[in-house]
Amino acid sequence: MKKSEIENWVLRIIEQVRAHQPNEDFRVELKSEWIDPVKAARLLAGQANAAHGEPILWLIGVNQELGVIGAQHMELATWYEKVKNQFDGLAPEMVDQNIPVEGRTLVALLFETDR
Repeated sequence: MKKSEIENWVLRIIEQVRAHQPNEDFRVELKSEWIDPVKAARLLAGQANAAHGEPILWLIGVNQELGVIGAQHMELATWYEKVKNQFDGLAPEMVDQNIPVEGRTLVALLFETDR
């Protein structure tokens, strides 16, 4: 998926959050803050199974009720290495993208589940 497609998907989700419409499903996860890598791996594995090869999008820095709150700084490479270490086999490929919204920065994590 191209970076522009990821950004468009993110902006559509943010519009749904602003309108208080349902926006999380088996392919979209909103997180106010970074979660523990062990918990992240379990959640990601479950979502990958449910996605049946479709990409999964996590937005860090978005709260379902409060909207865009911005992501805290995190060493992404270190965090994702810990997530990948929880998988027995192949972990989903990840593409990350910082997206400015409302003067704050969200981190979009796109996980490919087609392998």
